Amino acid sequence: MRQGAKNWMVLIYIFFFLIFSFLSIKYGRYAADQLSNVSARYKEDTLTPREFTAALKNMGQNGEKTLELTLWNRLKKEKAENELTGLQAETNVIEVYGNMKQVIPMEFLYGRAVTEDDLRMCVLDSVTAWNLFGTVSAVGNRVIWNERKYTVKGIIKTSDTVIIIPVSDIEHKFSNLEAVYGRKHGKRIEDQGRQLINFMKNNGIEEPDTLIDGSFLAYLLTGFYHLSLWILAVQLIYFLVKTACMFRNHKFLCFLVGLAAVSSVFILVQVTEFHIQLPSQLIPGKWSDFDFYVSKYKEWKAAVLNINNNNVLPKDKICTYYSNRCMFYGFLSAGMLIPVQFWLIRFFKSQALKS
Repeated sequence: MRQGAKNWMVLIYIFFFLIFSFLSIKYGRYAADQLSNVSARYKEDTLTPREFTAALKNMGQNGEKTLELTLWNRLKKEKAENELTGLQAETNVIEVYGNMKQVIPMEFLYGRAVTEDDLRMCVLDSVTAWNLFGTVSAVGNRVIWNERKYTVKGIIKTSDTVIIIPVSDIEHKFSNLEAVYGRKHGKRIEDQGRQLINFMKNNGIEEPDTLIDGSFLAYLLTGFYHLSLWILAVQLIYFLVKTACMFRNHKFLCFLVGLAAVSSVFILVQVTEFHIQLPSQLIPGKWSDFDFYVSKYKEWKAAVLNINNNNVLPKDKICTYYSNRCMFYGFLSAGMLIPVQFWLIRFFKSQALKS
């Protein structure tokens, strides 16, 4: 009975480890996917699409890595109106030049996204749709904002009340930019934030007040949610190596155990796409620069404060939430492996005493 209870405890322990690992990977992957771009934030409406048109054209002609840019504004507490009833509702308006999905995650309840050709159409969140039309299924209705009429093409689920409106005017001024690089070079983690700054400098575009290098954050997050897997792999290799040592007099059996250890490492490397590379923004210009990491921390802290005081999007909130959940469950799953290591050490010590 006692042995049966121990077996059940082991099964429950493994079950919770798998659950925590799964949740860490689930939240981490979602956040990493959403953080794949580089965000540039300005305090004032500074950017125009015209500035980027010629620069992007030259970039393509030179055979450089393609760059997709999306410009946007967020206008708070705007009044939107139902065209038929005149009913008004307060909401936030996001003006977008480019790909809307780069600005805000879109989980559609009804309809679909607005394309560049749908200049008199918009996307509403479910709360704004209900406040204006008394129904969530409001696709096809018309809303008035800023004395212009827009047909509702899609309804999304989000944490913020919002109307998303496409803009085609290349002289329209924006305060935010999302940059997505294409054609990744192998598995190399590139400093995309620095590339964007260099791109702006080379084309005479004003540098942003705040820069969020999402590719770098995604790299860190990906490494974090794989942490428990790598700890488990180290423990597995330790177990196999110790087992091989126990059977060192049986050469064939020792060979099989060693092959299993090497195969385990190879499989894990392939599954996790493992590669070690220190991003360039973490490498000081001089190794004698001992204040480098202190100043880098202050720079990141200032950037976070800048974001919180400027334009906090549902995307920012979602990524923060999912990143925190990823780290929470990652710590839990990694922590559960500590007793396993102590048990392995104790097990092999007892085996050594028996032999």
